[in-house]
Parts: sequence; C-alpha cells; structure tokens
Amino acid sequence: MNLLYMAELAKRRRRIHDLLVYGELVDYDILDNVSMPSTCVRSGDETFRFETTATHAALWRNSSGDFALVMTNPSDEI
Repeated sequence: MNLLYMAELAKRRRRIHDLLVYGELVDYDILDNVSMPSTCVRSGDETFRFETTATHAALWRNSSGDFALVMTNPSDEI
C-alpha cells in the first residue's frame, strides 16, 4: 500500500476520531463496486495475489444520533 495514502488516511482518521471511537458502526462495505483490482502482498519469498473492491464505505452514527458516510479508495482506480 502506498505510504502517502497511509499518511493521508492517518491524518483524516484523526479528524474523525470521536466518531470512530465513540460512534457506532451501522453498516460496512455498503457500495456495490464492480471494480476488483488485483493486489499483491509479499511475505518472505512468497507472493500472494488477491482481489478487493477499489472503494470501501461504512455508515457510522455518532453519539448525537447523526449519520456519517466514511469512504476510502486505496487503489489507483476510481
């Protein structure tokens, strides 16, 4: 995974910390995403390839009862 993406993700997570810590996860992977990019992960001498949706989304409810849609796209595809 791209280091710049991970750094940006950490900054954004910090901004919604209260939602993710004190809120309630209502539903996850709620998008019907047909894009299935292939991803490789290396462990020692072995390489594992798997497919995952390009975009992930989760619906959260904060302590006041308001909803928030949290989305991320770790791939280079839109």
